[in-house]
Amino acid sequence: MNERTQYEIDETRRRLFERDLWRCRYPGCLENCTELAHRIGQGKMMVKHIQRLLRYDFGELWDAETVRRLIIHNDKNMASSCRKHNSYFDISNCEEAVRVLLAEIYQEVIEDENKRPFESIGETQKRGRPRTRPTITTNKR
Repeated sequence: MNERTQYEIDETRRRLFERDLWRCRYPGCLENCTELAHRIGQGKMMVKHIQRLLRYDFGELWDAETVRRLIIHNDKNMASSCRKHNSYFDISNCEEAVRVLLAEIYQEVIEDENKRPFESIGETQKRGRPRTRPTITTNKR
């Protein structure tokens, strides 16, 4: 399992804090942001749930690491927050909100993949491109 390095986490934190002007995104809060809140949680159960939604809604079969990298740690899934309001951004318990956000992120990921030039299979696998479910064939005798 390839975990995110501390450098990647710090770089993401800096980029998102700058995007949000170093302020908590909770309406009316003027505190400086200190944390990144995941809208869709990053626990094992949520990763499995996202895998199920990808399979049912889009016919895609992604491994857990790809879901974490492309969905859970996507900029659209994170918000800058102060410690007090971190839990406000969690939408994990609202199925419809999770599906809407997942569709937005999925569309962005697919568009990004389609913009890249064609490359050899080895290079595609190194980048962790989402893999679609293989076609299942049956032998009828």
